Amino acid sequence: MRTILISLVVIACCCKPTPPSSNLRFEVYQDSVSEWRWRLQANNNKTIADSGEGYHNKADCTHGIEIIQKGATSARVEWSVKK
Repeated sequence: MRTILISLVVIACCCKPTPPSSNLRFEVYQDSVSEWRWRLQANNNKTIADSGEGYHNKADCTHGIEIIQKGATSARVEWSVKK
């Protein structure tokens, strides 16, 4: 079984949270070397997160999206502060 690692960059701000009815969407595509990737896009078409790696199988890419969809609501925010 292949372990799937997902790199997700979360940008936190002091804004009110996006409501569940937002127009966020996952776009699944093949890159220049035919690997599957996803990107999360806002309603203004700006990419706010991406898979960070390519997947050989479309099913693995889709599984990565499912992990984000299930886990993002309970994800904690960790702040890195320069010393």
